[in-house]
Amino acid sequence: MKNKSNKMKEKLLSIVSHDIKSPLNSLRGILNMYTQKIITADEFKYYAKRIEDDLTKTSLLVDNILFWTANQLRGAKPKFEKIILEEIVNENIELFETIASAKKLSIKNELTKNHWVNFDRNILNLTLRNLISNAIKFSHAGDEIIIHGELTEKASLIRIIDFGVGMSDEALKSLQGSQTMKSAEGTNNERGTGLGLSFCREYLQIAGGDLEIDSTPGKGSTLTISIPQKAFSANLFAVPLATQETL
Repeated sequence: MKNKSNKMKEKLLSIVSHDIKSPLNSLRGILNMYTQKIITADEFKYYAKRIEDDLTKTSLLVDNILFWTANQLRGAKPKFEKIILEEIVNENIELFETIASAKKLSIKNELTKNHWVNFDRNILNLTLRNLISNAIKFSHAGDEIIIHGELTEKASLIRIIDFGVGMSDEALKSLQGSQTMKSAEGTNNERGTGLGLSFCREYLQIAGGDLEIDSTPGKGSTLTISIPQKAFSANLFAVPLATQETL
């Protein structure tokens, strides 16, 4: 256990020293060139979009690290509140508009205003951002990403469905451990730290939820956030789950 914890600390230090500093240094460099009139306004706009993408990913990474660190130091205490899923999903989709647009992806929110849960907003926000980012990373240009809701007897489910590269059985097994740090390049050679999915399950379990992953190589992935029935109203309504024969 101690050895595993040390490996996690080493990984986090590596991320802070490279993955966080790199986009900040790029932004500073571009701003300096623009203020010194080395590049034109049009050239600045081109580079600014790329830096915006990097900063969005960096912001998510910082959120992950801060939440994980706080949990390790003093233990996270969930704060439950009523959350309308359609609204919180839309808020998180908007954060990735530039990245999705650059990759010609469409993200469809199929949740309804009548579908709400009683859950920790910070944990759900972090999880949705990680899963949407992951779906974008592994989707092909022109693909569609679907976010869908379903209500079962035991839980309220939120499914993030993509039709991208999918994951092998070996990759799925590697994600079972909460400390997994492996990562793969995206369809546009996007880099990752390997923190996202492994942290998502840990976040959700803190508040009584869980994460399930169903994936087929070459056909895509469905990642399901599960919020137990005791955490939400029995009067919830969610549209029937769409067929996934294309997965």
